[in-house]
Amino acid sequence: MPLAQYTLVLEGPTPPPPIVGDLSLGLDDAVVAGAGLLDPLPQTGALGAVLADAVVSATGALTPLAGAELSNFVVNPHADGKRAGWTITWPPATPGFFSLVVVPTGTATPAPETLEDWAVNGTGPTLHRTSLEMTTLTDGTPPINGLTQEVSYIAMSTVKRSATPGDYAPVVTYAFTTPDAVPILSGLVATFKGQTTGIASWLTDDQTGASKVAVYPAASSPSDDDVVAGTGATFFVSKTVTATGRVSVPNITGLTGGIAYRVHIIQVDANGNRSNKITYDFTTPATETVRWRGAHDGALSGGLVVSSNITVGTAQVDPLGNSNGLTLEANPGGVSTICRIYRSLDILSAAPRFRFFVKKLQWASPNAWIRFVSQNLTINPNMSFNLDTGAFSSVSPRITNNIAIPLEDGFWYLQFDADLYDDGTDDLNGLFGVYLADATGSSVINVAGLHKIAFHDYQGVY
Repeated sequence: MPLAQYTLVLEGPTPPPPIVGDLSLGLDDAVVAGAGLLDPLPQTGALGAVLADAVVSATGALTPLAGAELSNFVVNPHADGKRAGWTITWPPATPGFFSLVVVPTGTATPAPETLEDWAVNGTGPTLHRTSLEMTTLTDGTPPINGLTQEVSYIAMSTVKRSATPGDYAPVVTYAFTTPDAVPILSGLVATFKGQTTGIASWLTDDQTGASKVAVYPAASSPSDDDVVAGTGATFFVSKTVTATGRVSVPNITGLTGGIAYRVHIIQVDANGNRSNKITYDFTTPATETVRWRGAHDGALSGGLVVSSNITVGTAQVDPLGNSNGLTLEANPGGVSTICRIYRSLDILSAAPRFRFFVKKLQWASPNAWIRFVSQNLTINPNMSFNLDTGAFSSVSPRITNNIAIPLEDGFWYLQFDADLYDDGTDDLNGLFGVYLADATGSSVINVAGLHKIAFHDYQGVY
């Protein structure tokens, strides 16, 4: 145990002067008493090397000698406002375990042991963490990542100097603020969701200002100024941005069937900086058949069959701002339980289209999947969709044009075609269902517990 945890009581008519090193000198008339692992000695004598690194004051208080310390700690934010380099000095050829965290401004400086826990285990208010063994440390590797523009932070670091509990270098801190930077947009995906409507979703690294979303016929060549102002656009909206990450416009309106369109997006941040421009093309269908209805207008549609272990919740606000969605909640016992909704579907044209908004709410299984199954008397096109990653899997050849668009509120918009028109004639024996599942290609749940989704099938007009 570190000697600083003990108080030595020097008994005798005249306490000895402060002694550094071997306490066998000057203690002829003293008895050393302690607490914890340092038991009182029955007689006077030398404590030997146990106290070789301690100072005994005239009052008997035990204080550790100074050890290695960190110095020259500096954080240098990058011009992009999202990362930073750092430098710090540690005595050459000195072992230790280094910990660094970045926390919100205003966070109180913790004890070194607590800071180490934050760095190693990601606990506390940690926004970034680094921990490593070292001997000499003079430059910052790895860098600090995941920062946000124009936000103030505090970097804190310490070193555990030895295996002796409590033997840490004092915590050093550095306050810094990331700079303003030009927003960067990426990851745009868009599609039609009807003959006259569309949807778009993208990513931003700047949490301020507004994204200017302008949709033009694909043959048009609007300038950046036109896009920012919406000049001549078929559709325009200024979408307020309040966080980094996903941004979406779930309801692009005013389009015409059978026309190729291009979505243009530029973000203008709070300081007037313009982002790069991102674009995405799609063509609205001239005609289409959307056959299946399940959960819309805040209720299940007629003819829908629901598994006995599924509870249908009350109307939910859907991504379009209406209360058309529902919750589907299953609490299976854990052994190959089928949890589904389905209904008969007459196939009166080739490749009917299916559209859904869906969101995972609670999920006891480690993997969250839903499986879409369609069938008639001879074929059963189906596919699986991961509610966390947005990945399609086990997609049958007759499932085509499948696309998943993430929205910032956690919903996914799914759209695909399922071709059941295998013999060229009308088929009155079709069926379509939605299954909750815990694995790709599966139509069952094998884990007991609550599995709940928000669900809203969308046909373009309700």
